[in-house]
Amino acid sequence: MARKKPGDIDREDEIDGKVAQALSAFGVRVREARLKAGMTQQQLALKSKAAHSYIYEIESGTQNLTLKGIAKIAYALGVEIRDLLPETQAEPPTTTSIELLTALLKQVRESLAEFQDHDVRRQAVQVNLLERLRVFADMGAALERLLAPPEQDPPPTSRPARKQAGG
Repeated sequence: MARKKPGDIDREDEIDGKVAQALSAFGVRVREARLKAGMTQQQLALKSKAAHSYIYEIESGTQNLTLKGIAKIAYALGVEIRDLLPETQAEPPTTTSIELLTALLKQVRESLAEFQDHDVRRQAVQVNLLERLRVFADMGAALERLLAPPEQDPPPTSRPARKQAGG
């Protein structure tokens, strides 16, 4: 068996400590939800199909749980699983996570610039196309005028001759 290095032991102790804290916080939340529901440990055990000692150990923070066990307890209490999970404090960002975020933001910035460049080029093409279509439409109107039969003066209308007075 390989011997554990001092760093491995420290890390394992840290993990064990975090697990113990999480189990304790979970137990407190189960107890609070159980009391709010007006149930005893025995009633919760019956409803979740678990042993009374299991519920006692959960509320004491000494019972390691499976996701299925957590789901059964949440269902029996009429709450969502997330309501029983302990709140955690966000870890400060690591240098690696900051570098990854910076790289991602750079990619977004470059994509936006490229999109804007494409948009500017697209608008220029649209303006050019509109100008050519206007010229083409004007040419069509000029051709229509050329092909239209010439307008003729209306034929003279015959009017009856006027009688001259005194005649």
